[in-house]
Amino acid sequence: MRALEPVPDRAALLSLAVAGTIAVAPYALELPIWLVLLFLAFALWRNAIERWSLYHPGRTLRYALTGLAVALTFQQYHTFLGRDAGLMLLIALLGVKFLELKRYRDYRVSAFLFYLVILGAFLYEQSLALGLYALVAVLANTAALVHFAAPDELSPGARLRLASGLIVRALPLMLLLYFLFPRLHGALWALPDNSSQALTGLDDTMQLGDINHLAESSDLAMRVTFEGEIPARRDRYFRALVLWETDGRSWRRGPALG
Repeated sequence: MRALEPVPDRAALLSLAVAGTIAVAPYALELPIWLVLLFLAFALWRNAIERWSLYHPGRTLRYALTGLAVALTFQQYHTFLGRDAGLMLLIALLGVKFLELKRYRDYRVSAFLFYLVILGAFLYEQSLALGLYALVAVLANTAALVHFAAPDELSPGARLRLASGLIVRALPLMLLLYFLFPRLHGALWALPDNSSQALTGLDDTMQLGDINHLAESSDLAMRVTFEGEIPARRDRYFRALVLWETDGRSWRRGPALG
């Protein structure tokens, strides 16, 4: 006869919330700040439900919140593809996931997805500081997984020590892959780079190829007010930049005349 799986306690929920918060925090510098605040709100909401026995959201409300997360992502980026949109959608849905955690299996799935969130931060930068921070995030997430595997057998300190030991044992494999894995040109995941993609418009300096893959943006470009009557459409001409200095390869505005 199959033994019943123990019901996750508040300590398990708290460990997952802490690990998730550490994993998501760096995105406050790269994605809209309200996304991180929304994630924290979901985590705190679920902790409040467990602590004070508040109303647990039903399926209809959870589906509505999932739809809201999808709609907010599309409203922000007008797509679900790419680095920023994909990571924003993942983080928002992981926040909603807090409201439907029931078994340790659900906790483990969320923890494994937090590893993906930690990895995603390196799509923005690969600094030493971020690497050290990611190590702390991995440690917290691994300690949470240890808790889910043995909820009543280890103290918090013992979980951290065991998680540290697991990470140390994985270092030789990590170093082996680092030195032997072939360096590929371009991104392995083949995602568009939102930060370097040009948008409609001109810069003070232009070079050949700068607008080779010009992307259209539906965001508001400018607002114009007129004194008196609005000119006819054929008379609404707005002059862009004039680049008159060139070295044969690039064009610049040059010094002001007159």
